[in-house]
Amino acid sequence: MTNYIRACAISDITDNEPLAVELAGEPVAIVRVTGGDVYAIRDVCSHAEVPLSEGEVDDCTIECWLHGSRF
Repeated sequence: MTNYIRACAISDITDNEPLAVELAGEPVAIVRVTGGDVYAIRDVCSHAEVPLSEGEVDDCTIECWLHGSRF
């Protein structure tokens, strides 16, 4: 059986607006896209070490606010 860690309530997530949480000491950005699918990604840009949760969401991608890389 897989162990899960509760990140937040689904009602805490606004469509297309990243929510920053910490899980087991790791920063995580959670996003619910239009249509209801929920995704999670490590909340750190691999290029500049800034929070992705401060970026823009477009469909199923999140854009780094600092330099525009898309994940």
